[in-house]
Amino acid sequence: MGDCKGYSLPALYLDWDGVINFFGSRSQYRKRSGLSYMRRGSASPRQNTRDRLSHDTSFFKAYPQNWSAELLRKLAALPLEVVFLSTWRDSFPELIRATQWNDLENYRILDWTDGPKGSEHSGKVPALVADQLANPRPFIWADDEAHSFYTEADRAMLQGTPQLLLAPDENIGLTMDDYLAMVKFLDGLRG
Repeated sequence: MGDCKGYSLPALYLDWDGVINFFGSRSQYRKRSGLSYMRRGSASPRQNTRDRLSHDTSFFKAYPQNWSAELLRKLAALPLEVVFLSTWRDSFPELIRATQWNDLENYRILDWTDGPKGSEHSGKVPALVADQLANPRPFIWADDEAHSFYTEADRAMLQGTPQLLLAPDENIGLTMDDYLAMVKFLDGLRG
């Protein structure tokens, strides 16, 4: 694939839960993902994340992780900067260790502020838009629930920026079809 002409490295804004960490059963995953090499483990959030989410006592224990090592390898090989945009925020080093995503080299964590109660994930949108306005470039946004907050006004601010939105089923996470859509999107930028 190589570099995308005329742009800095495209961004992959990546949620974790419901996208990489899927919630369905192994049989659901095997039947619907098109990927193999599923693993299970757990990770605990850092103290900063715990303090911010102190109302949610589930974050004080290890949180189950179900992922595809094949998918992680494929994502790490794409010509993208992975930008984590998830409630895990500063705990991504723990997730990367827990999932043994050792070949992921080009990533950063985008901080964001929760939206109002009941729509907490809406806070991801202003962070993504601000990041794009500061460094305009093509992007892929994979999130199982925040796209509904990405309004026409937000899209208008980023008009002309090539973008691919992926909203996986939280029970399966990203699939082989989603990965192939990313490859096609990136190939289309090379023209």
